Amino acid sequence: MATQIDLNKAWSETTAGTGSGATATHAAASGVSHVVTHISGHSDKDATLQLKDGSTVIGEWSLSPPFSFLHFDDDAAGTKVLLRAGDTLINSIDIHNVTAADAFLLLFDAADTGDVNLVANGGSATARNYVIPATANATVGRSFSVPLFFTLGVVYASVTATDGETGAAQDLSIGYSTAKHSASETSQSGLWACTPGNAVNAVISSSTSDCQVNIAGFSI
Repeated sequence: MATQIDLNKAWSETTAGTGSGATATHAAASGVSHVVTHISGHSDKDATLQLKDGSTVIGEWSLSPPFSFLHFDDDAAGTKVLLRAGDTLINSIDIHNVTAADAFLLLFDAADTGDVNLVANGGSATARNYVIPATANATVGRSFSVPLFFTLGVVYASVTATDGETGAAQDLSIGYSTAKHSASETSQSGLWACTPGNAVNAVISSSTSDCQVNIAGFSI
């Protein structure tokens, strides 16, 4: 005999958490099997989202949000500086040119300072991926609603000309993130039939100050 689904037995559970994760539970009922059709959650730190049939884990997903940083350099000049190797998103740049002449901040998509040639030096100068000019004693601020994405890493230098290597003293701050996309949330749909008489739980393992988990399904 085919089992008919009573849509009046559909349910959804949501729990918000703060500093120690969160658990959303649909309670056990004698002789009743819960079928999970959807699970979702988010967290503000590295965590796992687990789906549990009673105490048995039947599904697990990783949550790994991007981390944002602000880098300060109060004496950027001709020396090449590695901001970070690997995928990097530049969200903002603020510059104060402390010289009495024009200055240029050069950004390169590179994993190491040794991969960057400011001038030809018998070979080829490395292509500039982004340049920010600043006039004498000027302050320049850039904020990127669509961040600048560097795949290899970010190397920067402050110089007096875009095609030169003579250093130009500038104070700067760079806001950046370490991942292309936020993976701090996930949403999964399917059919997970759980053991009759068991509760079902959706669990966010950890958080710093904000997380939420949802589980939905029906009972038969």
